[in-house]
Amino acid sequence: MKSEFYAAVAQIASERGISPEEIIEKVQQALISAYKRRFGGGQNISVRIDPATGTVRVYAEKRVVEEVEDPREEISLVEARRLLPNARLGEVITIETTPRDFGRIAAQTARQTFLQHIREAERSKVLGEFAGRVGEMVSAIVRRVTPQGVYLSADRAELFMPAREQIPNERYRINQHLQVYITETRDDKRGPQILVSRSHPKLVERLFEMEVPEVMRGAVEIVALAREPGVRSKVAVRARQPGVDPVGSCVGQRGVRIQNVVNALNGEKIDVLPWDPNPATFIASALSPATVLEVRVDEESHTATVLVPDKSLSLAIGKEGQNARLAARLTGWKIDIKSLSTALEEGLVVGTGEVPSVEAAVLVQDPELASAAEETRRVRPDGTVVFQTVAYGPLPPAYVGKMVRLRATSQRVYLYDGEQLLASYRRGEVPKEVRMPSQEEATPIPPEAWAALGTARPETRKVSPDGMLVYQRARYGPLPPEYAGQQVEVRSTPEYLAIYQEGEPIALFRREDADEEG
Repeated sequence: MKSEFYAAVAQIASERGISPEEIIEKVQQALISAYKRRFGGGQNISVRIDPATGTVRVYAEKRVVEEVEDPREEISLVEARRLLPNARLGEVITIETTPRDFGRIAAQTARQTFLQHIREAERSKVLGEFAGRVGEMVSAIVRRVTPQGVYLSADRAELFMPAREQIPNERYRINQHLQVYITETRDDKRGPQILVSRSHPKLVERLFEMEVPEVMRGAVEIVALAREPGVRSKVAVRARQPGVDPVGSCVGQRGVRIQNVVNALNGEKIDVLPWDPNPATFIASALSPATVLEVRVDEESHTATVLVPDKSLSLAIGKEGQNARLAARLTGWKIDIKSLSTALEEGLVVGTGEVPSVEAAVLVQDPELASAAEETRRVRPDGTVVFQTVAYGPLPPAYVGKMVRLRATSQRVYLYDGEQLLASYRRGEVPKEVRMPSQEEATPIPPEAWAALGTARPETRKVSPDGMLVYQRARYGPLPPEYAGQQVEVRSTPEYLAIYQEGEPIALFRREDADEEG
């Protein structure tokens, strides 16, 4: 073990990226261990390697005594002064004890210990390097596949991907090249470990940074990302510089950039959509490729109700709820998706959506609406609107007393506020007969009001075909269908209007609830 050995140390240090001084220190420790194993472990031994020649010398510390009892720990004064003329009793001196037969056994043991220390030093160095790379993506090669996980190599390091970090149904082959995400470095009883993942959402983000220069330099920001590994990911992006198209930048010309990301993930589908500070707009985009008619958000419960055409309901929800689930994770909102027909049947008031979109979707479901006649009705105090003896509603309290537009087909009744569709109901559902209440049921109408109606001057009016009756430019009704076209008797006071047939009251209205004739 002379200069050739030192040259070998220098070569190994160069190849493994470890300093020669660190290797020499490990060699010295290995030689001490081998010496003690061969010649006894009681002595305080040190090993020195001459860096110029590579010569190895072993030294032991011994105490100077008059009479030696333990030769491994003590040396006589006579022998000590032969080596060091100034040696004194009780003094600890260092003397060379390099054995002549420090040969094959010691060298073999030293070699084994040396290799072990070299591996540990190399792994510690690699672990230190990768500790600063947690959160980065690295290209790795598959070396071993076990039931517990996959072992890979990258940059002279061994990486481990546990089963829980793998993409479901993805198969791995020896020497296969993969992009992996570094999640953790740790040093436990099994030694240093570098853990990586293929299922982490950040892997998608790192792939976009690699493929899209605008993302790498910060012109495009990935604001949110939701992923179901191996199936689909949704990525929300926004531009940080004017004039930059964030979605177009990520997709690339003819889809080249996003296709590279998809290929790196073995065909996982990726939806890139624009981020928007408006929750309703963002949620509508997150549910792509489904068509969204309207999104209503409830800030208090952090819930969004989404209205979609009937034909888009399954697309909005996705296979086994996947599309809706990803959209909820991406936006951070709880999402309740309703088809248009279901929403209208439930009396959902459509008040903030795009009018043409909702109207077009309704026309697809009920073509009769395009030619349906239009009427006006006043919303009653209980929030309902009466059409042909049936009350529909209730509408929200804000609409009580207001005039609304009504259009009816053979199947449904539609209520509008101007051009905005409010609600729709099946014909005849939630029936409420319009009839003349008895005097007992009519309370709290004061008895004197009934008395005044009984003495009021009777007038004759004809009930129109739609069941309505016009009196002093106001419309009352509708009356039951059997009275349409018939002559009835009308009596009124400043507050009430009563309608009689053959002397019997059939309907009673408050004058303030009447619809103006238009």
